[in-house]
Amino acid sequence: MSRSAFFAISMTALALAACGGGNPEPAVAPQPEGPSASADKPAATPEEGEAPADAPAPAVAANAVKNTALQVSAGGKPARYEYALVTSEGASVLKLKMSNVPLTCEGDMPEDSNETLASFEVEVVQRLAPDGSTRWAILPPQGSEPEKEPRWVKVEGDAKKGVTVELPETKMKDADDQELIVKGRLTAKGCGVVPPDTWRQDSKSPEPTPVPQPSFKFTVAGKAQPIVSAVLIKKKGAFEELLLRTSAEGCNSKVWQADIEHSLRFDKKKQIDFGALDGTIVGDIPMSETFRADNPAPKVTLGAEAKGTVQVTLKGDYKVMDYKIQADGKLQATVCEK
Repeated sequence: MSRSAFFAISMTALALAACGGGNPEPAVAPQPEGPSASADKPAATPEEGEAPADAPAPAVAANAVKNTALQVSAGGKPARYEYALVTSEGASVLKLKMSNVPLTCEGDMPEDSNETLASFEVEVVQRLAPDGSTRWAILPPQGSEPEKEPRWVKVEGDAKKGVTVELPETKMKDADDQELIVKGRLTAKGCGVVPPDTWRQDSKSPEPTPVPQPSFKFTVAGKAQPIVSAVLIKKKGAFEELLLRTSAEGCNSKVWQADIEHSLRFDKKKQIDFGALDGTIVGDIPMSETFRADNPAPKVTLGAEAKGTVQVTLKGDYKVMDYKIQADGKLQATVCEK
């Protein structure tokens, strides 16, 4: 099941982790407090404490445009977090990294900066409603309690080109238990898609590898969801559960975030009697359904196990809570002993 969360915050005095590829742009020195310098202002001289215009420029200012419309306070006092980067792990989640100094997508600070880096992160997700509509919301941090109502945000752009985000007033606490309040519009430099966070049971476990299922069609609320992981859980010689995900999963490893996670439980006759739905795009609380006459379970056929895989035929139109699901086709499922 997903470990979704509405607001990932990290106040730290350490450098940001690397946030993706892309060639760094020419450096721009950090802007002074007050109005922005005009484009025709003469370049600073070495005597003024800045590098001359023809000096080799450190690759630091890929996002050196101040977010003057964003308001941040820490401990009740104004705090400077003027710069932002955005990345994505390939799912419908954008990770925004705010900092007090301009950074490259590699996380580099200006070489001539005398400031201590401070930063925090905000994740937003494109939620899918039962009627098929989508809307962006703040994602809660892993392990946090789900909120009663989503905090909706307006997002324009993408992780590659950059985004503009309208944030509602949002209260949180930093690592020192200090109150942080964020509100307003921010513009983030696009750093593209980065490798996703993964979990492995131990160092010997292989990294999860996506296994596309071209002969299987799967939709949730009318929206196609590409399944790249099909796992059959086997216990004491019997198959107990079929797990479908839009992110890779192996027997001892998985990609943390997945747009959709869907599980179907088998009864003693190898037919499905129970289903669950989870994932970042459908909310924080897993939904489940015991199938019955007015909402029949999908039909399933399991082939013979061969070299750790089983061909699964799955077909049905059914619902888990308010979400309509359509499944049709053949899957190559990996068998995992539990």
